[in-house]
Amino acid sequence: MRMKNIFLMLILQIFFVSFFIKCDNATEPKEIRGTVTGAVKNVLPGDGSIIHPAYIFLEDSLIATTNESGEYAIYSIEQGSYLLICSSLGYRDTTTQVQVVGGKTVTHDFYLTPDSSTGRIYGEFQDMTLFNNNLETNPSMAEWDDEQIFASVTGATIQAKTLMYDVPDRKVFLGDSLLAITDGFGQYWIEIQCGTYCITGTCEGYKDAMQVIKVLPDTRVYVNFFLYREAAAKLTLR
Repeated sequence: MRMKNIFLMLILQIFFVSFFIKCDNATEPKEIRGTVTGAVKNVLPGDGSIIHPAYIFLEDSLIATTNESGEYAIYSIEQGSYLLICSSLGYRDTTTQVQVVGGKTVTHDFYLTPDSSTGRIYGEFQDMTLFNNNLETNPSMAEWDDEQIFASVTGATIQAKTLMYDVPDRKVFLGDSLLAITDGFGQYWIEIQCGTYCITGTCEGYKDAMQVIKVLPDTRVYVNFFLYREAAAKLTLR
C-alpha cells in the first residue's frame, strides 16, 4: 500500500512539472519579425557594378535606401510575404516577392535594367494652414485632385502674391539631389527618368513634406506639396 502511494506521488509530481513547463513555454514570446538585406546591382551581363542611390519601396512607403556600397537593410519587419519595389534614376523599376522569416535574416539582391525613358512631374507648393482655412469658404476644394489644385486658385499657394512678402526658395529634392526650384508662382516641373521615387518639398519656415510618386514613360503626373508652418516661423500676413 505504501509503495502504491509513493508511486502515485511520483506520477503526480511528473504531471505537475510537465504542466508548468508547457505553460511556461506557452507564455514565451514568439519571434515574428525578421530582417531583409541585400545589394542593388546592374543587370547587364559582365557588369556587376553596384547601384547607389537606390530605393526600396513597400506599396507607397519608402522603407530602405542603399548605402555607398549599394547595400540595403530592412530591419524588424513582420514575417510574411511582401512585394518590394526597387528603383533608381536611370534604371527600370524591379518588383520582387520576398518571404520574411521571423527571427532570421533573408538575403535578396536586386538587379536593375538601364532605362532612358522619361516622364514629367508638375506641382505647386501650398501653405497647409491657409489651405485648411480656405476650405471653410470653398469646401469643394477638398475634392480637387492634384491637377485641379495646380491649375486653379486655392488662395494658399506659397508665393509672394499670397503671403505678401518675398518667399524663400521652394525646392524639390530626391535624396540629397536638387531636382527643381519653383518659379515665382510656387510652381515647378521636372523631366525625370521613369521610376518610383520619394521626393521632398522644402521651404524655409516650413516643415519638409515627402511624396512617393511613380513616373511612367511619356506621361505627366501632378504632385503638390502641402507644407505646415514651423512653430517658430514668423509667417503672419501683412
